[in-house]
Amino acid sequence: MDNIGICHLPLAPLRAATDDASEMVSQLLFGQSFDILETTERWSLIQNHDDGYRGYLSNKQFVIIGTRELASFNANRKIVNRHGVSVLLTDKNISFNVPFGSILPEQNIFRLGKNEYRHSYIPAETTMLETACAFLNAPYLWGGKSMFGIDCSGFTQTIFSAFGIQLPRDASQQVLEGVPVENLDNALPGDLLFFDNDNGRIIHVGILLDNTHIIHASGCVRIDSIDTKGIFNNDLEKYTHHLAGIRHMQ
Repeated sequence: MDNIGICHLPLAPLRAATDDASEMVSQLLFGQSFDILETTERWSLIQNHDDGYRGYLSNKQFVIIGTRELASFNANRKIVNRHGVSVLLTDKNISFNVPFGSILPEQNIFRLGKNEYRHSYIPAETTMLETACAFLNAPYLWGGKSMFGIDCSGFTQTIFSAFGIQLPRDASQQVLEGVPVENLDNALPGDLLFFDNDNGRIIHVGILLDNTHIIHASGCVRIDSIDTKGIFNNDLEKYTHHLAGIRHMQ
C-alpha cells in the first residue's frame, strides 16, 4: 500500500493523540501532503512533507495517493496567497473555499484519489506585509493555521510559505532559521522577532512591520508597538512579551 497521503479538505486538525478530544498541535491545509508512518482503523501517524511536523490525523480526512500522482500535483504548485479561493469538486458539484496557504496544482483540473477537482486560482500580487495585514483580527487558536483561528508560529509559517520560504512549525524551531540581526536598529520590515519566557525559552514570534510596530497573533492577529524591551500591548497599555532575538529570513 502507498504510504503517501494528501489533505483533500479545506482544513484537517493534526492531533497529539488518537482521540478527537486530543490537543490539536497543528493543521493540514488543502493540498498538503505527508508520509503515513503508522496506521490503525481510525487514525494515522503522519509527517508533513513541508515542515516535517508529526501528529495524528483521522483517516476520514485525507486520501492516499501514489508518488507519480503527488509529483504531478506538486509540479509548479501554487501556494494560495489570498482569502476566498474556491475549488469545485466536480463529481459532486460541490464548491468550497480553501484557506490561505493551501496548495493547488498548476493545472486547473486535477484528481485526488477518485475525485476530480477544478480551480481558477490566480495568485495575488501583494507584498509580504500587505499579506500579513490581511489576517488582522483572525482569532488566536492553538495549533491553528487559518483565518478562522491561528497561533503565532502558524501565522508566520503561513505568511512566509506564500513567498517561497518554508519555516518550521514552532517558534522555538523558527528561531534557528535565517541569520541573526543584531538589534532593532538593524532590522528590516519582514524580519521575524522572537520572544522568550522567564526561563529563556522561545514562546512567541511576530513579523516586524516597521521600526516601532509588530504584527503577531496574540488573542487575535494584531498590530502592537515594539521596542528594545519587547511588545507593548496598546490595548492593555503594558509590555506583554520580552524581546529575545531577531532573524532575517529572506
